[in-house]
Amino acid sequence: MRAIVTHVTSPSIAIESIVGGISFQKQDRILKQHKPDIIVATPGRLWEFIQAGHEHLISMPRTLVGVVFDEADRLVESQHFVELGSILKFLRDKRPEDMKRQTFVFSATLTFVHNNAMLPGSNSKKLMKNLSNGKKMDIISKLGKFAFITRCLLRDMLGLSAKAKVVDLSSSEFTENQKNSSTERQQQSGEAPKTGVLLPSSLSEYRLICQDQVDKDALLVWLLMAARLTNPGRALIFINSKSGARRLSGVLRQCPEISSKLGLLHADMMQKQRLRSLERFQASEEAVILATDVAARGLDFASCPVSWVIHFDIPRTAETYIHRSGRTARANRPGRSVVLIAPGDIVHWRKLAKNLRHLPIDKGIPDLPDLLEPLPTVEDLNRFRSITHLMRQMDEIQHSASKKDADRDWLVRTAREADVDIDSDLGISSDDEEGGPKRKPAKQIAAKSLNSLKHELSSLLHSWKQSTNRKEKKNQKLFYRSKKCFISQDFTA
Repeated sequence: MRAIVTHVTSPSIAIESIVGGISFQKQDRILKQHKPDIIVATPGRLWEFIQAGHEHLISMPRTLVGVVFDEADRLVESQHFVELGSILKFLRDKRPEDMKRQTFVFSATLTFVHNNAMLPGSNSKKLMKNLSNGKKMDIISKLGKFAFITRCLLRDMLGLSAKAKVVDLSSSEFTENQKNSSTERQQQSGEAPKTGVLLPSSLSEYRLICQDQVDKDALLVWLLMAARLTNPGRALIFINSKSGARRLSGVLRQCPEISSKLGLLHADMMQKQRLRSLERFQASEEAVILATDVAARGLDFASCPVSWVIHFDIPRTAETYIHRSGRTARANRPGRSVVLIAPGDIVHWRKLAKNLRHLPIDKGIPDLPDLLEPLPTVEDLNRFRSITHLMRQMDEIQHSASKKDADRDWLVRTAREADVDIDSDLGISSDDEEGGPKRKPAKQIAAKSLNSLKHELSSLLHSWKQSTNRKEKKNQKLFYRSKKCFISQDFTA
């Protein structure tokens, strides 16, 4: 937003953001000092300021000329942004009768809002039955009808006119004139719009089939280390759960080629921790970040374009796939979206591909338009399976040692507080309790095994680097040889 304002003729436009997770007092001072013309806010924190009676916001309904609702599909989901209703009522009740105000509603995935996400009391099932005339509908028809219902609910919720202009950029099936006439017809007749999705033309989508979870880990390491040699750039890896993100982070941190560039982002992290991870991600062009779907929306890496989006876990919904993939290929820059599909993911992936529509089906498995090139050779796969196996072993040893130390420390601390003796069979001596000479922690005992595995891993990585260098030199020789041949033929001619 600030970047856009720099191109406006009046440079005096002030913009500030107020979001949760950052000091309320600090944001309060900023609002009082700058009195911004444009406020970008999350509903929870904005309502908190209004309830506190902030002078700049209390007068807002009398001067507000435009309201923008981004990620509109989230507005009709149950249990999301409870404060939004209060904000809308505040803006409506305090507005002067003769004042006009524009309302803009944006969503990349309005056609994909799923039925069980609707607001309570929306009676979407009844509406669907009326629209279908009692007939059974296929998945595409259902999505189209449901998109129409979603728009109606949004219109009522936000107090929009029935003649509100709808600009649908979600499908590439129509020309602009066809879209406009189609939208007008739908508004007049109540016809449900067609669904689809228009992803950036600079986005390349790929899929990699994995044999099992171990193979998936190995292919991810290959993507991060080998595939990015020919197509370098930042990588954003999406995992469905926080526990999965922590597990994968522990494995990847065992590899020195990845650990120094690796970050983590999930909902349990404090706002400062998230910002620190994002700063590290922005600082290096080879950075990698492991994230849950908390990073699927709202992050615009304008100053540090993301080259790779890797779906380590299959997205739960079609809109999640679109939002994840939308983190790359922004502002006409090239980007790649890679889905890793294990045998257990195929059924879910088929359902997802049907909703997306633009993904064709090949031999029973929804296939993506292109295959990632160059694909890993059998030799590469075997090497990276060995590398990943060692990384997993090292992570398991470290995790087990940390757990043993934590359990032991808790037992000693609890025994000391309760003033009881610990049974010697538990492997804890009285010295441990009385502050005398302590036994070596489990981490120190495990260090010998870890050092042996680290040495083996280092040897495998060195072997891979040598093999890669030999291939590069061979390719360069072939290139120069073909170039010489071309020049000599041209000279003869």
